[in-house]
Amino acid sequence: MSNPQNSQTHSEYMLQTLFYIGRLINEGDYSQVTSLGLTQEQAQRIGTMSLEGLHELALSMRTHMLKIAFDAKILDTAFDIHQRRSQERQEALAMIKAGASFPVMSQLYGINKPEFVQLRRQLNLSAQDIGRYELPDMATQRLIWSTWLLNEVLDDKQRLLAVHQATHVKIRAIWALLNEWKSTGLTPEPISPNETTTLRKVELKESSNFQRQQH
Repeated sequence: MSNPQNSQTHSEYMLQTLFYIGRLINEGDYSQVTSLGLTQEQAQRIGTMSLEGLHELALSMRTHMLKIAFDAKILDTAFDIHQRRSQERQEALAMIKAGASFPVMSQLYGINKPEFVQLRRQLNLSAQDIGRYELPDMATQRLIWSTWLLNEVLDDKQRLLAVHQATHVKIRAIWALLNEWKSTGLTPEPISPNETTTLRKVELKESSNFQRQQH
């Protein structure tokens, strides 16, 4: 004896399949329809049926009438694409949270203004990307340039995030400095290894003080 719940689930699945076939017919995509094993005449009959008729047809369709087989390689490729897009979205959110402006995001990610505004809202930031930034002092500029050079194996997006994490300077300001240095050919003097060690100790001390103030 069949399980009534399973029968209902099957009929709902069949009904959604019939709806899908109907949409394909309305769009004139007969090649996709025939790939499902239907003849053109059968597909046209489904396309002209009423909603009530589709429901009745779905209830009369047996389980073995429709079989689905995934292409494992194509599905794995789809998984990879989905994962890459998810990672890119998380990276884009991190960029915006770190102070990337719309021009930066547009150039690096190709997103438009509505997409940029939506991402800012997702982060509970103002929909408007407003506010002028101040360029950091020369010591910080040297740290920015040195960190940028240190992370040359990364792509520009990851390098910007690395520089922001090391300097706490907003990405929009970092981007402006990098473009200025590129256009003028004048860059700050890189920090020596000894200076880098000292700066890291100072940064860790300041970070600890900040955390204590928060508690």
